[in-house]
Amino acid sequence: MSREEALAHFREQAVPLARQKVLREFMDCWKEEKTAWMREFVHSFQELCMSIRMKQLAGEKGRIGFITYSMLRTDIAHDRASYLVQASDASWLFDSRPVEDTYDASWVFCYLDRLMDELTRAATGYSGAVTLPQLDRIRLLEAEHFHRFVVNLIRLSMMEAAALLEFKELKKEAVFEVRVGEYLSHSECVFRLDERERDSEEVRAWLQEKNDSAAYTYEDFYGFDLSSGDYHALDFRYSSFRNCDLKRSRLGEGFLLGTVWNDCQLDSADFSYSLVQGAKYSGSSMKASIFRNVQGKAGMPVPDWAPPCVEGVRFTDCDLAEADFTRAKLDGAVFVRTCLRGANFRGASLQGVRFQKSDLTNADFREANLTDTDFSDSCLDGAIFPEREACLSLSQGKGSPS
Repeated sequence: MSREEALAHFREQAVPLARQKVLREFMDCWKEEKTAWMREFVHSFQELCMSIRMKQLAGEKGRIGFITYSMLRTDIAHDRASYLVQASDASWLFDSRPVEDTYDASWVFCYLDRLMDELTRAATGYSGAVTLPQLDRIRLLEAEHFHRFVVNLIRLSMMEAAALLEFKELKKEAVFEVRVGEYLSHSECVFRLDERERDSEEVRAWLQEKNDSAAYTYEDFYGFDLSSGDYHALDFRYSSFRNCDLKRSRLGEGFLLGTVWNDCQLDSADFSYSLVQGAKYSGSSMKASIFRNVQGKAGMPVPDWAPPCVEGVRFTDCDLAEADFTRAKLDGAVFVRTCLRGANFRGASLQGVRFQKSDLTNADFREANLTDTDFSDSCLDGAIFPEREACLSLSQGKGSPS
């Protein structure tokens, strides 16, 4: 084997194997530590907002249009894990005086160090074909796999961060974004506020154009009447709907990954066959809504554009009476203080689902997969279960299943 062939073999065989091993180790840690890491991010964001506000009060900074978290490859090359944080005006990259800070992402990049330790050991078996400079280049390439977790953590954290008083007090542009990426290179929006004056009919017409591009991703829809609309098969990835009326709307076969639905009217809305992983519904009326055959399973998704370790779908304080979840894939989903009276879960996959303090009166679970399903403090009066799950359900919930 020539030197070039040995190096190619190392890159194509040794690197992926070591990466998979280290990422599996990280995923175990992610499950245990994610909440703590999110809390630390929110605290750092709070301090950033305080610094920005002080400069605004002093007349040293105007309205903020962007907060950008940038991975620095020079830092990565020197075994550091600091992201440059810049709060800039509407001109974004052309703002000559952004408010700057740093964010410590060592919680994930320490696993890049572990990967490089694995690869350094593996390189000894290649008879000098893999040199230190080549390992340094591999380190920079592999950084992207760990950067994706930073993107995901900040995205998950922004719902709580946006509720901070310190953030609400900031003077912001009508359109405001938090972005994460590489310094002076590609970045992606992980949070967006759009407070421009827009008419419901204007927004409805725009949506019903059904643009093929990602025109509707990362959008912020607030206070619009979009009821009875045809939004079938649209890509709403990471968009938020707040105080919107979408009763009787067609949203089936849509890409709803990571969407947020707060205080919405969704009665009889049809989400059939949609991808709803990581979606969060809270405080919404969803009576007789349709979730047949949706894909909301927690875990590693198939699409390349999806983030690592997506969450299951979550419903909090929602009214889902008579909702239809027939054959829905909801493994890892969470229902908290949710009304599910008469809901249909026939044939649904509900492995590891948590029904917490929810009303499941007369719900139908026939033919459903209820492995490790948790019915803690939920009402099960009249609920219909497969025979073998009946005893388990009685021990975990309140009431008498049929």
